[in-house]
Amino acid sequence: FSSDGGSRMHKIVSVTPNMTETMRNVVFIMIGVAVLVFKRHYSGPFESMVYAYAGNVAVSFAVYFNALNAPVKVRYKQLWAAGLALAAVELFEVFDGFGIMSNVYDTMDLVANAVGVMLALVVDSALGFYEIKCSGRFTRTHYVVPDATKKKDSN
Repeated sequence: FSSDGGSRMHKIVSVTPNMTETMRNVVFIMIGVAVLVFKRHYSGPFESMVYAYAGNVAVSFAVYFNALNAPVKVRYKQLWAAGLALAAVELFEVFDGFGIMSNVYDTMDLVANAVGVMLALVVDSALGFYEIKCSGRFTRTHYVVPDATKKKDSN
C-alpha cells in the first residue's frame, strides 16, 4: 500500500488483542482445560476413544486460543495461531513430552491434535470476532475501502 494516498485500500492493524478478545480466548482456554481434567469421568459411547484422544483435542484447542493472545503483527493471525499451535502440540507428541512430561506416543494422537486445532479455528471463525470493532479500533487486520462518492481534493 502506498503512503501517498494512491491506494484505494488502507490497512488497519492492531498488534495487541483488546480485553474483550483476550477474555474470550481465556474462556476457550479454560474450556479446553476443563475437558482435559474431566475426560476421565466420561462414561458413554466411544468411552475408550474419549479417554485416549479427548485430551489431545482439548489441549490443541486451548493452545490455539493461547496463541491468539500473542502480541504479534501478522497478516493472517488465525492461520498463524493455528500453525503455531499445531507445531507446538505435534512437536510435544513427537519428542515425547520434551522430557518434561511422560507421554505415550501414538500416531492417532497427531490426528487428534490436528482435529483440536481445526475445531478451534472453526469456532473462532464462526464467532466472527475477527470482524468486531471494539473500543474504536479493529481487533484484527481489516481492509477498508474509502467511500467512492467522496471527491479527492485536487490541490
